[in-house]
Amino acid sequence: MFTHSIYVSIIKLINKLAGETMNTIHTEISKEGSIIYVYNQNNENSIRLNSKISPRREIQKFLKDFKKDKVYFIIGIGNSEIIRQLLELKLDNNVVLVEPFDDIKINEDLMDDIRSSKLRILTFDEFTPLKVNEVIRHGMGLKYEIIFHPNYEKIDPAILKNTMDIIKKGATITQINKNTERAFREEWITEPVLNLGYFEKSIDIKEYTEKFNNKDAIIVASGPSLKENIDFIKANKDSAYIFATGSAINGLIHQGISPDFVTIIDASKINYDAHFKNSAYTGVIISAGTTNHEILKFHNGPLFMTNFMGDTISFESRPDLITIPSAPSVAIYTLLMTHFMGFQNVYLVGQDLALSDGKYYAEGVKEHKGSLNLGQIIEVKANSGEQTKTTHALSSMLESFNNVMSMLNKTEKTPNVFNLSLHGAKILHVPYKNKSEIFIENSIDKSWLGDLTKPSLSYSKSNEYKCLIENNKNELENYIKKLERFNKKAINLVDLISLLKLVKKMRQNEFIEKHILPKVYSDTQKINNMFEFGFEGNFATNEERLEMLETLDSFIRYVYKYVNEVSVSNRWKHLSEENNDDQ
Repeated sequence: MFTHSIYVSIIKLINKLAGETMNTIHTEISKEGSIIYVYNQNNENSIRLNSKISPRREIQKFLKDFKKDKVYFIIGIGNSEIIRQLLELKLDNNVVLVEPFDDIKINEDLMDDIRSSKLRILTFDEFTPLKVNEVIRHGMGLKYEIIFHPNYEKIDPAILKNTMDIIKKGATITQINKNTERAFREEWITEPVLNLGYFEKSIDIKEYTEKFNNKDAIIVASGPSLKENIDFIKANKDSAYIFATGSAINGLIHQGISPDFVTIIDASKINYDAHFKNSAYTGVIISAGTTNHEILKFHNGPLFMTNFMGDTISFESRPDLITIPSAPSVAIYTLLMTHFMGFQNVYLVGQDLALSDGKYYAEGVKEHKGSLNLGQIIEVKANSGEQTKTTHALSSMLESFNNVMSMLNKTEKTPNVFNLSLHGAKILHVPYKNKSEIFIENSIDKSWLGDLTKPSLSYSKSNEYKCLIENNKNELENYIKKLERFNKKAINLVDLISLLKLVKKMRQNEFIEKHILPKVYSDTQKINNMFEFGFEGNFATNEERLEMLETLDSFIRYVYKYVNEVSVSNRWKHLSEENNDDQ
């Protein structure tokens, strides 16, 4: 019969030979009477995740230097004493707590207070790069800090590395979003304004949902695996609706396939030149107001327009049209469309989110400068179970897919989604399915698509908005003149109040607040956070007042520069062209 010590030694030896770890959690009682958790690794190291003497005093000391003007990612909750004190100190606004262990639970006594607070407490499964991005974006202008609950820094290094990797990926997504915002801020105003004529007369896709209910859809992206699944698309073109996402249209036409719908949300001129200029496609386009105007203007076929969350100009024109949540890619936009349209099964083709032999696109798809500059190559899990190579941008898209699928899975009716790309990146809740196992039996009557027409284009509403932009530019110019009156070396409280009134007046301007500032969210949120969390000294010193002056002066000038860029954009050339009607 084995003694306990021999038994433990055998278990340790087995684990060592197998290269595995046995991590367990058990509880003890501290000297002040509270439960504490103890982490055991391979029955060797026991690490108390709170003080054995006084968890309360331990956390008091831990939190004493916390500031309201910082964003904190705290790894670990221990026995929940840290949650209790964060709530008591009202330090809940910019704090995210991440608990790596499923066995460690939140104290039930705190649940009501947590629900009424702004504190974010996530399990490790809930802690994703997109959650990190959301927190960092909300805290724009604030420094963020990653710290460990007492003793959590001693636990398994692999767990800590995974946590840090998630935060790093989240910060990368934030930077990508910020770069996108700055790259497309002009088009996010000009294109919705230019497309208003189409919005006013657009067909409402909600009127046709019975055509899609319980049907099958094939969403075609332009990834490398598109070519190997062309036969699947051809075999099922009469029994499923075919959606080409943006650039995939060229790949399909190259193979002699005309999809039922092309979906587009991209505002860039590059997208028009690379994929849609002189396109032979004359079928239905499903689009948002943000889409490059030339794509819609020169398309010889019907249009379905949808609202796109964040596009306030289009929504103001037609709030009755379906609104699709903000999506970073046309593929995700299309997936969301199939959900709202009521499809039963959705098959993703060419949705690799990965590279194949270093290639971004499938054969037949015209590449542009962005797809050739891949940047750093990383690895993610593939549908095959192996690792596959991808880029940071595609990895960010994968996170967005995961987030959308998690959201859709919580709704009452969501389509069954399958991915046909064996070597593509594994999307959460989207199983791989071999095309040979898919049988779509019933054919669909698509004759109704031929009855749809393209609305005639009028720029009358667009011209009204262009005048509003000019008027607001002039108003901002007056603000700039007033800024010149302030002494940049010394400012008193009276002048500071005048400055604040100027900012208040700008933000009371409905057009600027509603349509302009959301397009420069990163910079606007910095100002919001400055007012909420900054300048705790109440401007007692000239240095504090000058800091406020410099920050607000820069912000107003930045907004003016943005509106001026929009007002002088060469995109407005369409408004002065002849024969604008009946394009």
